[in-house]
Amino acid sequence: MRFNTSHIAKAMFSQPVAGTSIIDAAYTYFGQFIAHELSPSTGNRMVSRAVTGRLELDSLYGCTFDEMASSMPQSQLQPSGLFRLSEDEWPARPGDVFRKTSTDDFSQQASHQHTPALIAEMRNDANLIVCQLHRAFLRVHNKLVSEQWVTDAIEARQVLTLLLQLVVVEDYLAKLLSPEVYQFYFQQQQRLIGSDYARPADYFNLASFRFGHSMVRQTYTLNQQFHSRIKLADLMQINCPIASHHIIDWQHALFSSPDINIQDNGHKALKIDTHLSFGMAKVEAGELQKSIVEFNLQAAQEKGLAAGIDWFNKLYKQSAQSSQLFSQLNIEPLSNLAQASFEHVEHLHISNLPLWLYVLLEAQVQQNGHRLGGLASMLNAEVLYNAMQQARCSIYDNTHFDTAQVIKRFPEPLKKVDWISNAQFTLQNLLTFASDQ
Repeated sequence: MRFNTSHIAKAMFSQPVAGTSIIDAAYTYFGQFIAHELSPSTGNRMVSRAVTGRLELDSLYGCTFDEMASSMPQSQLQPSGLFRLSEDEWPARPGDVFRKTSTDDFSQQASHQHTPALIAEMRNDANLIVCQLHRAFLRVHNKLVSEQWVTDAIEARQVLTLLLQLVVVEDYLAKLLSPEVYQFYFQQQQRLIGSDYARPADYFNLASFRFGHSMVRQTYTLNQQFHSRIKLADLMQINCPIASHHIIDWQHALFSSPDINIQDNGHKALKIDTHLSFGMAKVEAGELQKSIVEFNLQAAQEKGLAAGIDWFNKLYKQSAQSSQLFSQLNIEPLSNLAQASFEHVEHLHISNLPLWLYVLLEAQVQQNGHRLGGLASMLNAEVLYNAMQQARCSIYDNTHFDTAQVIKRFPEPLKKVDWISNAQFTLQNLLTFASDQ
């Protein structure tokens, strides 16, 4: 008999979360930004653009590199080569993306009024943090163009794409993947399972890259000026202008730092595990307004996605070399549901555990929720490696990359920026750079 998805949802929401991880909260939503770049929408409330599966910021520019180079009209860029931002038209409302409005005085609109953003990827306007990540990338582009560090908007996009890819490899994936898999893919620069699993597919879109749902906190502090915390329900609003008290201070919020009380853990993500914060229970997905748990599981069922253990066995047995590498990289199968929040759900066993739940339990058992486990690390590494290697502008030279060689491709003024010259490609450095005047 088939397990009941609503019973799984109840189990995942009914128990207290297991605590915070060592990963800063900003990476929860940076992962969502990447997902919107690579994966199509699986719900009907927010229709996404066509996706290519390449990590080259189509979600920002609204077109591919090829389309941009062919001089096709670009709705996202002005003739000056700059993106429009809120302060360009309404100086009294800085800190937002450009929005559609029918009023003459947008600066007087209440923050709760729905005014759609005029951006290429509308899913990035369904969450105040993801929207501000989108804005940060717009600002870096504008800085490159306005400071005349690049010759045109196309070169700005090339530079910004390289910066994004370096942050993904040297910061984001270094924190999230198991150490053995990360070293194998991005330091030794080898591949394990090959091109058949390289492009974003159902397993990535619906399961292995959805681990971030368990990292979502109940509340967040977005800046030091306004110390009140924003609740998750207020954070996840569609088409809402960003109020001044919700503007993120990237230097001091969503990232931990020495001047923040570490006991508070207010800037850390929750652990990657089988517990979801109660606030996520109120997040509805899809037209039928299901819980995020039911939506994820039923979407995977509709696609006929194999169980997690079946994915492990399939990849483990594909060749003699792969089975040896699994052992070398500490990629071990789960044997039971012990420790899972849904351990006692009727008809649910390790043999039929959906891949998404397998990914969460694997991280909980193998990494204490601080990183992804072996199978999820491998699946996600394969897709993200390919998404960067196949991009029209890539840090990779064929199958390898060298950070020092990538830096040489940057404009001279950019090479003099401290964090770039020191090869400190972190998400916080990039976002702080975007905020600098």
